Amino acid sequence: MNLFEMKTGAQRLLSIGSACVLLMALTGCETLEDRRRHERHEDARKCSSYGAREGSRAFSDCMYRRQLRRDRDRDWDRREDRDD
Repeated sequence: MNLFEMKTGAQRLLSIGSACVLLMALTGCETLEDRRRHERHEDARKCSSYGAREGSRAFSDCMYRRQLRRDRDRDWDRREDRDD
């Protein structure tokens, strides 16, 4: 009998569960980075649509203001979640 045949149902379930948790954690990290990359891309597109050229002071200011607004919105959402 090999080692895998000796595992009980509970041990198999624990192994599968551990693998799923690890997979979800790794996927969650990637999703967060993808979301931030998408936000930066959308911010750059929006700032360009306002007429600001990439690398200019106006573009940098626009990107900065958009990030501040996003941070403020997230802080507000966190406060609302805490109050619930």
